[in-house]
Amino acid sequence: KSMPPHCCLLALTLLAVVSGTFYCDSANRLNILAGPAVQLVTRNLSAHSYRPGSHCEFRVRSLPGSLLFVRLDDSDGGLDVGASLSLASGSRQLLNASPLLPAHATSLVTPGGQLSLRLSVSASALAKPGLTVLVRSFLHCPPGWVELSNACYGTTADGELPARLSFANAQLACNSMRSNLLTLAYGVQAGAGIKNARQRLAGWSRGLGVSKAWIGLTDATDWGRFAYYWLDKGRFGEHSEIGCSSGSSAYRDCRASERCGLMSWSSSSSSRPLLMSACSAARPFVCAMPIGGTDRFDRVPTGALPNATSFSGEATPTVMWLWIAVLSACLVVGLLTAAICLAVRYCAGVKPPNAQTRQLYQLRAAQPRLQPPPPPPYTPEANNQSAALPPLHQLPPPPYTPGNFTSASADV
Repeated sequence: KSMPPHCCLLALTLLAVVSGTFYCDSANRLNILAGPAVQLVTRNLSAHSYRPGSHCEFRVRSLPGSLLFVRLDDSDGGLDVGASLSLASGSRQLLNASPLLPAHATSLVTPGGQLSLRLSVSASALAKPGLTVLVRSFLHCPPGWVELSNACYGTTADGELPARLSFANAQLACNSMRSNLLTLAYGVQAGAGIKNARQRLAGWSRGLGVSKAWIGLTDATDWGRFAYYWLDKGRFGEHSEIGCSSGSSAYRDCRASERCGLMSWSSSSSSRPLLMSACSAARPFVCAMPIGGTDRFDRVPTGALPNATSFSGEATPTVMWLWIAVLSACLVVGLLTAAICLAVRYCAGVKPPNAQTRQLYQLRAAQPRLQPPPPPPYTPEANNQSAALPPLHQLPPPPYTPGNFTSASADV
């Protein structure tokens, strides 16, 4: 049974809208339904560059129930001074570049099923070829990403992310894709070791040819070196799994500049699963997100990690300082309570005198004080009794008695 003519026309129109290349002067550029591959070129079809003073706009919708993946290509010369490019999805601004594209924003994922692209060129701007923007619809994971354990993983090896970036810019690139640098929060149960996560991703990393890549681990916080945290503020305490990209297998031998984490899939027996490296080094990186993306974007700390949570039951510096503050407050309250109790007891023991006691004090104060009797007058006889006695040679001898004589003779 043949298809009605109007159905055939509708199918051909839908096919033309779902895939193809659209220019600034395309008739249906404001109502594009993105399918497997849609290209937006920021110039007219017959021109080799955009015109000074021109404006160009595209509006793209995704297939039902899907999101949009957007990749910007400025290899033809990009934008010149005086040209600005903005991308938005609904009310959310995704990118505003003038004139250079940030290195971390060449690939994006929309939070909804709409995309609005606007190019504005000032009258004084030089003519440039402009940009080519690739737009695709996807359901679960962005094109080129791998789905494992209800999570999506993407890396620079799949060609949909910048090749090499610093640690901070790698996190921004992941955020542009509505994801974060890989942490244990994705696809691994809480409390699982880093070895388990590494083993789960080993086959995927070998297939993509990735041996070392940035993940969301750092100790570049106010808590100091060797206090390792995931960017989602979870503490990582398996220090024996950490080595140094400079060569040492002991984390305490890492250089002072090695403060950001790499996951290593090296087959060397001496290699640790995690390596600390200089955060400014440009390296491959691994992004991870739940299916459909996330709206929670971790930040790279420049100081303390606020509201840090414990990982595997370990106490974090935040908890430790909280306990110190609580104990200090209890000590102060205890000392103040003891001082108040002592003051109350002292005041209770020293009672104010009543009326009877005050009267007794007054009577005692009115009575004359008893004076001691004066000493007797001085006389030689009173002070020297020996002066009235006769000399020893003038004393009469004692009377004679036989007993006295006998004892005297015996003594002789």
